[in-house]
Amino acid sequence: MLSVKVYFILIKEQNLIDVTVHTSLSSVYQFWNACEKDNCVGILHVGFVRPKISDSLNLLKYRGKILVSESAKWALPDDFEFIESSSVKFRLNDKSVPIYLLTKGLNFNLDPSDIGAMEQGIDNCNDSKVNTIAEAALQVLKDAGSPLTQEEIFAHIIEKDLFNFKARKPVSVLSVELNRHCLKTTYTKSTLKPLFKKWVKEHFH
Repeated sequence: MLSVKVYFILIKEQNLIDVTVHTSLSSVYQFWNACEKDNCVGILHVGFVRPKISDSLNLLKYRGKILVSESAKWALPDDFEFIESSSVKFRLNDKSVPIYLLTKGLNFNLDPSDIGAMEQGIDNCNDSKVNTIAEAALQVLKDAGSPLTQEEIFAHIIEKDLFNFKARKPVSVLSVELNRHCLKTTYTKSTLKPLFKKWVKEHFH
């Protein structure tokens, strides 16, 4: 009789795929911790049948991260967190299934900038007028014609449906993107082309 198993799929360069079976999350953590994370991406899956992955090379842009299948997402403890997105799918046992980015759990606690960048890559609303969070903020500030706080910018983005936020703390993600794109920012992950200026009392223009 078949039983439910926890599978960990390791995807490497040259389409190398390694599937291991685990009896606990601590076992998954130990296995992942021993991997060269810069050269691979992990996928956590729960199911009855050993998973077969196709189109795996498309997932290598998530190197160093763990992705979670939908079945694993619902099986994990409540203190695990994910970017709630079903916009990116992968082929699992010849079926197209949603995939989620693990942001907290298994010793993960991703920096908001990582979450923001990943969200822009996998969770943009299809009918959105812009492609990134920064572009949405820029559109809001152009329409406003005056400096706004990050909370005000967020409210306008939602009101105008310019970007579909799926992070659990969307204002924090927005804050990171605003500061990354600011002129003379001290943020370590700044962009080469500033889009905003920061005014007094945490206003952006």
